Amino acid sequence: MSAGEYTNYKELVDGRAAVYEDRYRPYAYSSTADFNYRSFRTTNVLRWEYKPGSTLFVVWQQGRSGDGEQGDFSFGRDFGGVFSAPSHNVFLVKLSYWLNM
Repeated sequence: MSAGEYTNYKELVDGRAAVYEDRYRPYAYSSTADFNYRSFRTTNVLRWEYKPGSTLFVVWQQGRSGDGEQGDFSFGRDFGGVFSAPSHNVFLVKLSYWLNM
């Protein structure tokens, strides 16, 4: 989870001015750069050695992400909101079998 709210936009006038206040002047930014991004990723692996040298892997990966109210961060709301975001699931199975020749 991350959120950012931007205010008091300024533009560089003289980057080498001796007085800090003389380096910048107010800037009228008409849009908004505020953001609130939620993301949760998990990987679960089940490994079973069913025979010496032979293994079965079952993997489930899930990723969830979404945007919230711009620039407004609330831990409880945003943490809960991550689980209501759309998810992307991946399910994998890998089987290794030892051939004794």
